[in-house]
Amino acid sequence: MRRWTATLRVLGGTYALTLAGILGAASTGWVPIRLPAGIGLLALGVAGLACALLAARRDGPDGRTRRSWRWMSLGYALALALNCVAAAMVVLAAGDGYLGHLRAYTGEVEPTAWQFGCWSTTLWLVAVAAAEQHRQALARRESREPAVTDELTGLANRAQVHEVLDRALARGARTGRSTAVLLVGMDGGKRVDDTLGHEAGDRLLVEFGETVRRSVLGGDLVGRLGGDEFAVVLHDIGRVDHAVAVARRILTAARQPVRFGDHTLRASASVGVAIGGPGECTGDELLHRADLAMHQARRRTDGTRWQCWDRGLTEAAAPSLEQELRGAIAEGQLRLLYQPIVALPGREVTGVEALVRWEHPRHGLLLPETFVPLAERAGVIEELGRWVLEQASAQARAWQRRVPSLQLNVNVSPRQLDNQGFTAEVLRILDRSGFFPGHLVLEVPESAVIGEADSIAQLEALTTAGIRVALDDFGTGYSSLRYLTRLPVDALKLDSCFVAELDGTPKGSAVAQAVLRLGQMLHLDTVAEGVEDESQARELTLLGCEKAQGRHFSGPVPAADLERQLPAGTTAGGSGA
Repeated sequence: MRRWTATLRVLGGTYALTLAGILGAASTGWVPIRLPAGIGLLALGVAGLACALLAARRDGPDGRTRRSWRWMSLGYALALALNCVAAAMVVLAAGDGYLGHLRAYTGEVEPTAWQFGCWSTTLWLVAVAAAEQHRQALARRESREPAVTDELTGLANRAQVHEVLDRALARGARTGRSTAVLLVGMDGGKRVDDTLGHEAGDRLLVEFGETVRRSVLGGDLVGRLGGDEFAVVLHDIGRVDHAVAVARRILTAARQPVRFGDHTLRASASVGVAIGGPGECTGDELLHRADLAMHQARRRTDGTRWQCWDRGLTEAAAPSLEQELRGAIAEGQLRLLYQPIVALPGREVTGVEALVRWEHPRHGLLLPETFVPLAERAGVIEELGRWVLEQASAQARAWQRRVPSLQLNVNVSPRQLDNQGFTAEVLRILDRSGFFPGHLVLEVPESAVIGEADSIAQLEALTTAGIRVALDDFGTGYSSLRYLTRLPVDALKLDSCFVAELDGTPKGSAVAQAVLRLGQMLHLDTVAEGVEDESQARELTLLGCEKAQGRHFSGPVPAADLERQLPAGTTAGGSGA
């Protein structure tokens, strides 16, 4: 296909250059043009135009978008069309015709026609040069941009699914609409691989992905997460019935056989459906819910191969997850992501928050809200917290060679604060990693310290050792001002639910402004969580917020990706906040 498209473009260019050369030679008077030759020129131009238009209908090579290549080809076609007009003028003049002030004299053409031909030729050459520049710019951009499509199926890849899902949830939080995720598992692929080989298995995957794509509306996204799992992101869902209807269409379409040589390939599907209400959950959590529902659908024995997620599925999986969590640390299933914290209004990175994830072999990426309560119940929360601090402090210490004042934020569970030796253990870990205590910020939930004398004593010991403490999700818990004035905390983190309400109106900013003003009066640093767009960042700056984090700046990313966002260097000294 790509070779055929390139051939068409070469033919179109050859015809156009030949036509341009003949017209140019004729304009000097060296080549007199008579009627048969004029008709030949016109046919040559039409042939070149047809080649260019056919090429415009094909996909461009190297994965470039059809729209970009179509405009390039149509640029060729426009110049060729003008050359055709010039050739037609030659035909009219050479045939003793009369068009305006064009006349034929002894079979030769008046210079006006040649001038028109030369101008159209010049335009063609300009179009060729501009198209080549555009092609090179596309190639450079593609080399810099990360891939967003799956190589095998051409559908969106995992990264693109996550990005589109996050945008859909952010838009839903503003509009009050829900977002649905359908996780579609192809069943039967392994049997095809084992019996007919990987080529047949790949063909089945491609056809299955196309079947899923045809089953959804054009505005919704279909992507391949990997292996035999596909995801569908449905925007602006009004009722769960809509998502269920899509799931049923997919299940029906998936039963159609696929021809592969002399063989008939068959597969079936299992679909998990999860609905995320406005501001209810993150994209990772919604995908996890859909994954739990899909595995439940595979276990159903009543012939129904779809399942909607409900909280009971998570609760049903909890006992087995609790047992598996004990070995997850030793088996290397945990990993850390880092989200930058930026200063307002300058946007320079001043700190990072370490966020733990569990790469479960069956359930995929699990978020802390799923497994941290299990860790507390299973009695492994201290081991989990120790692992996070060891890994994060060692990584942050390496980054501080570039950014000496970089701060590290780590979340702390209420159960960890119950341990009388917690402060001593934190200091031992920091001593081993070489990380300065004054650059560590421990984030504690508001509900864990309000009215808890033991926890407050633990915080006092931490601050005495130079470690900073931030009150996380402030405003969503008890928010007792009487206790707040006595707490040994250094920073308030404005919860994302209040950031989502920012809309440029006094009512939308009332709570955020009150929290930020309170922090300023108590001489506490203020950090806003969950900043999703530029308007929120600007409004927070106007309200006096000092720092912010959120997907508008960057979502949680691996250490290697975070390192690219760090400044080249900064002045040492001063812990910032």
